[in-house]
Amino acid sequence: MSDEVQVYEGGVPDISVSRAPAVVLEEARKAAVALKDVLDKKPKKVMMNNEQYLEYEDWQTVARFYGITAKVESTQFVDYGAAKGFLARALAIRADGMVVSAAEAMCLNDEDKWHSRPKYEFQDVLVDGKKVWDDERKRYKSNKVKVGDEPVPLYQLMSMAQTRACAKVLRNVVSWVVVLAGYKGTPAEEIDSSMEKGGGTATSTAEQTTERKVTEGMAKLMHVLCSKLGVKAEKEQHEYVEIAMMSLTGKEAKVTSFAEIEFDLGRKVIDYLQQKITVAAANP
Repeated sequence: MSDEVQVYEGGVPDISVSRAPAVVLEEARKAAVALKDVLDKKPKKVMMNNEQYLEYEDWQTVARFYGITAKVESTQFVDYGAAKGFLARALAIRADGMVVSAAEAMCLNDEDKWHSRPKYEFQDVLVDGKKVWDDERKRYKSNKVKVGDEPVPLYQLMSMAQTRACAKVLRNVVSWVVVLAGYKGTPAEEIDSSMEKGGGTATSTAEQTTERKVTEGMAKLMHVLCSKLGVKAEKEQHEYVEIAMMSLTGKEAKVTSFAEIEFDLGRKVIDYLQQKITVAAANP
């Protein structure tokens, strides 16, 4: 076999089909049926607008059909002023060790679900100022009472950032199979507080999410990502994101402030910018 480099007169050769499409689709159909069988038996489903979203362990299941696993490559603390949290990077790895995809995700404390949580304590039940004895439990009666709110521990933010990154990288590889099975292609962990477990429909919450704007941390991250792409001036950053939104939605939009971008679209814009950075790094 010759070691000479082949030169294509027309430049880079066209992308070609490596396996028969009918075979690939049949394998995917079998995988989709198997996945649906598993998810239908799941006791607590993540539902929104009557559609089911897959959690990280579900993405792991379908990825294992193809011998693919996720690995956290790095995690770093990020600080955008009032918003703090973690940025995690994950890899999708084939059984032979080859990396087939990469993805990054964050979890910040300016998100509704990850800012603070109720703090409870047990307080004695008092009758006429006296504690009440519980003969059955052999102790004084008490009630669980909310006494305030407390910040979500940073280690939980770090864990969620890693979970999101792993779910996201597996989505990059096998989302086509998940969609073929009839499920949404967005990991449940990215839906956050808009989720409802137990099979219900979060109609009002979903409507509220549609109108919700990006968080302060997300807006600052867009500025950071644009700067990494060499777009420094604020006006130019707005124009750059306008192009990104046009590419994502097919509609023209005027951006005067990142803070006015809708939450769901903001996540897509961040993904778009991060992918641009990844491509730029791979092709210096």
